[in-house]
Amino acid sequence: MNKTSKIIASALGAAMLLGTVGFAVASAAETKATVAAPATKTVAAPGKEEVGLLPTPQISRTQNIDGGVRIYWDPVEGAEAYRVFYLGRTGWKGMGNTTGNSFVDDDVNSGSTYTYTVRCITKDGSEFTSDYDRNGFQATYIEKPQLEYAESVYGGVEINWKPSAGATNYRVFYKGANGWRSMGDTKETTFLDDVVTSGNTYLYTVRCISDDGSQYVSAYDEKGIYGTYVAAPEIVNTESTTLGVKLTWNPVDGADKYRVYYMGRDGWVRFGETTGNSYTDDDVHSGSTYTYTVRALDNQDNFVSGYYKEGWKATYIATPGITDLDSTMDGTQITWTACKGADRYRIFYKNNNNWVGLKTTDANTYLDTDVSSGKERVYTVRCVDADGNYISDYNRSGWSHTFYSTPLIYRYTTDSDTNVTIYWDANSGAAAYRVFYYTNGSWKGLGNTTATEFKIKQNPAATIYTVRALDKYGEFVSDYDHVGVTVRRNGLNQDVYTFIPRFLSGKISENHNIVLTWDAIPSTALYYVYLETEDGSLKKIAESEERSCTIPHSILGDFLAGQTFTFRIRAVNSKGRFITEYSPEGYHVTYPRAINISGKFTTAAMDAVNLSWEEIEGAETYKIFMMHNGALDKEIETSKLSYNIRLEKPEDNYRFEVQAYDKEGNILAIPGNAFEVNP
Repeated sequence: MNKTSKIIASALGAAMLLGTVGFAVASAAETKATVAAPATKTVAAPGKEEVGLLPTPQISRTQNIDGGVRIYWDPVEGAEAYRVFYLGRTGWKGMGNTTGNSFVDDDVNSGSTYTYTVRCITKDGSEFTSDYDRNGFQATYIEKPQLEYAESVYGGVEINWKPSAGATNYRVFYKGANGWRSMGDTKETTFLDDVVTSGNTYLYTVRCISDDGSQYVSAYDEKGIYGTYVAAPEIVNTESTTLGVKLTWNPVDGADKYRVYYMGRDGWVRFGETTGNSYTDDDVHSGSTYTYTVRALDNQDNFVSGYYKEGWKATYIATPGITDLDSTMDGTQITWTACKGADRYRIFYKNNNNWVGLKTTDANTYLDTDVSSGKERVYTVRCVDADGNYISDYNRSGWSHTFYSTPLIYRYTTDSDTNVTIYWDANSGAAAYRVFYYTNGSWKGLGNTTATEFKIKQNPAATIYTVRALDKYGEFVSDYDHVGVTVRRNGLNQDVYTFIPRFLSGKISENHNIVLTWDAIPSTALYYVYLETEDGSLKKIAESEERSCTIPHSILGDFLAGQTFTFRIRAVNSKGRFITEYSPEGYHVTYPRAINISGKFTTAAMDAVNLSWEEIEGAETYKIFMMHNGALDKEIETSKLSYNIRLEKPEDNYRFEVQAYDKEGNILAIPGNAFEVNP
């Protein structure tokens, strides 16, 4: 039935189904509408029932066939013909008449649900001879899967079809010696037949099935679709080289050459061909992951294999290139390009043509302190992953550098006039030295010398000096002391050793200890840390081989909040001789203010407590410390100024303190008065 005849039949059926004999004119725009359930449309009763009507036809089942829904009903004895209806937007609509007990609705859309009913009519269709089922019979039409192609991929033949609207499951078949044989079920629109032999051709088809797989809910393409399987090349290795990602695959018998692809935004993109079994992708970026596949060709550029559809992934990590080699105060500073995607780097130096590992670091710079002034070293760098495995190539020639130590002023002398003489250690390999003084925010050269001392007429009371080594061409070959040495002239004869450790920071730790850090002093074996006492004297409280030291709060007293402590540091060489002076002003560290906590019971059983405290300016977080019978039990973080907590054992001793932190995690206030239960 075509669309026009269906609309006319619908108009006739609407009138006659409701008991009106004759024709009614239907709007040409009226079309079939699907409904969610029969109860969504109420149809008026067909008036007074006529005596002697035949039994009402009952639809027994429906079947999705190729191109429509076939409706079946039980034959009614005495019936001359039947009229079939569907439920439209405005009620029941006639679709057509038949003398059989089935009818095909071919004006259907896959995935749509329709409601049908049937009524007996006279042979000429002029009168109804039975009632009809007002609830109707529902059917959801699902069209047969449209087979698209079957292609040889890595590992088998992949069958592809278009999705059938309304279908949730599909069953895939192959044509065996005895007919169609099921291979498996899937919710997808592709299926991989992996039980195949290279060079063989297979015939496939697909059919829609119910959710539980017990029924077929569509027809199927009886012709099927052919697919020939040919084994595909397998990429067996990917590696990052200095040129790019090198791919290696297993050779395929019968292949004359290979075409290499990468996965682009819109699918596989061809980027190379080769007669060998390796290829390098040089258009790559460090840290980026690429997906590759390979397909075999004959000498006429015809494909003779499938390809691995998912591809093989490779993350390219660039070869680190050393960009800078500098002589610093502490050694050779090596800097290289950071490689995106690298976890860490391993630094090497060349020793008798062999690369020797120096260090593994997650930074892109390293300080080689095991160097000698005037000696050359060759370096290279390689990327490694978190487990220490190499993930990049390396420059096999390396980069060479000759280290020159930094001339350090260790002493100065003054006389009763304005003469100042500064002294520094000799620098092996240096041809000369340039002396600088600091003025107006920058260093200004005073002159060059081949000696290790320099005499100056110094008019100001205090001037800062530094020294830098030169090669024979007058080019700088060493670093310099960026802080410099301050020479204080007081009109007296002086002989002063002037190294003073430069204080970096003094921070309060979580447990209220003070952590001091300072700059390194060359040739130092040990640092002495002193505390200035109330009477102004100095008390040695610690020794450290490192450039930091932790001062326990226990040696500073009981109440620390708001107090300022002054420290001084001196450096000692391996012979136990002081090589620095104290900082005249000392290094000052002030503890944060105190924060008090209070509490009250919130239950009659005294097993719950509400804790509260004052607001600290700039505080982002407050941490509550709960001690249970003298031991730390919990640490609770909150951004509020109060907290409710239940006591598991109300009869025990509990003590609560609170500490405040800024958004960087620095302590803004340390515990003051505590709240205690059962002291």
